[in-house]
Amino acid sequence: MRLRILTRPIGSIDGVSLDQFRVGEVYELGTPVACVFLAEQWAELVLEDQAVGVIKKPFDPAALLDAISSAIQPSRSAPDGVTLS
Repeated sequence: MRLRILTRPIGSIDGVSLDQFRVGEVYELGTPVACVFLAEQWAELVLEDQAVGVIKKPFDPAALLDAISSAIQPSRSAPDGVTLS
């Protein structure tokens, strides 16, 4: 869901800090988080036909950690001439 932030939220949801959201910016949020923002009146829904500037996706520290972990995992391939069993 696309939401425009009306009031700067404080705290965290599922361990993700809400400090990154800025008043006036438009963000693409998943339905459960968007519903919290709407219920708390921290944001308003942005309709598809409304002109929108840059749509931001919130920073997801868990996704960043997963990407880093995947990038530094040791390779499972064997050197030339060696067969893994």
